[in-house]
Amino acid sequence: REGLALLTDEEKLILVKAKAIESRNKSKAKWQEPPRRKTHGDYLLEEMKWLATDFAHERKWKMAQAKKVAQAVVKYHAQRQQRAERVERDKDARVRKRAAQIAREVRRFWSNIQIVAQHKQQMQVDKEKKKVLGQHLDFLVGQTEKFSSMITQDLHKGDAATPGGHAAAGEASDARSGATSEAGDDTGSEDEDASSTGMPPQRSRAEA
Repeated sequence: REGLALLTDEEKLILVKAKAIESRNKSKAKWQEPPRRKTHGDYLLEEMKWLATDFAHERKWKMAQAKKVAQAVVKYHAQRQQRAERVERDKDARVRKRAAQIAREVRRFWSNIQIVAQHKQQMQVDKEKKKVLGQHLDFLVGQTEKFSSMITQDLHKGDAATPGGHAAAGEASDARSGATSEAGDDTGSEDEDASSTGMPPQRSRAEA
């Protein structure tokens, strides 16, 4: 009602006429139209409807194919990246394996060098020991010759002085030989101790 109040007289007249026409149409009976033959326009509309349906199906098919292609492309690039990562991992594994082999070879080489060095050092120590033992043996031989010459001189002096001096000279020579053998035994034990400890042998009091 508020809307009708705002309308003008002309607009109200138009609305009255429209209502009258509508009431007249409602009062008339609806008759069924007779069937008619299809015309060119009907066939054209059917063709357009079919074409629209075909376009819709084709659009759906293209979208499905595009989705499949996109998934295939994504899968391809993912597999390519995986292959690249696998190649990189295999390369790193080969490098690590080769480095481990080289490290083992270097360790084996230096182990052999250490064995050779220890063998040379042991040979040098044995050589020094033999040298020291030879010097000590020469010293003992010299002392023995010296004692022998002294005993021989004493014997000759005793023979020239008294005929009964043979017994005294023999006892003196026996005593000196006993002292010499004891000194040799002590020196031998010291040589063994020196060779075991790696220290040079010391002279005994008898040798001094």
